[in-house]
Amino acid sequence: MEFEKPFDAIIGRYVLQFMPDPAAALRKLVRHLRPRGIVVFHELDWDGARSAPPVPTYDRCCRWIAQTLQHSGAETHMGVRLQSVFVAAELPPPIMQLRAVIRAGSGRLEVVHLVTDLVETLLPAMERLGIATAAQVNLANLADRIMTESQSDNAIIGRAEVGAWTRI
Repeated sequence: MEFEKPFDAIIGRYVLQFMPDPAAALRKLVRHLRPRGIVVFHELDWDGARSAPPVPTYDRCCRWIAQTLQHSGAETHMGVRLQSVFVAAELPPPIMQLRAVIRAGSGRLEVVHLVTDLVETLLPAMERLGIATAAQVNLANLADRIMTESQSDNAIIGRAEVGAWTRI
């Protein structure tokens, strides 16, 4: 792609995890960045999604999501790989930050819905890939089952969100 003027910033969210060669994609993108321009990417890491003490149905949903994304070609650990991707793209090492939503008590429903909504979106792919069936998932009461299995002292932890930025 060609543009009339260089960009001040290149920003992407949940993009590199779906690219077969994210470093090559970054190298191509930064050709359109002005000197001292900033490169910012925000990607996921599914390793941290869990509950403590364990809530089996929530944890199973997180595994289903990660497996579905992996089998669909996504890199489910792109967030923590951003450092190596930036360096492989011949960019200065980025500043990075990781955040995750963690809720307990009545607030845990917020994180439960982040996962159950994604399960609903990915269910056709889960079935096509043989990861889970609609009967196993049982969307009609999935969030209720998770809430019933968990107690107010269970910590429900969402996926890790990793941001990385650097200037060229």
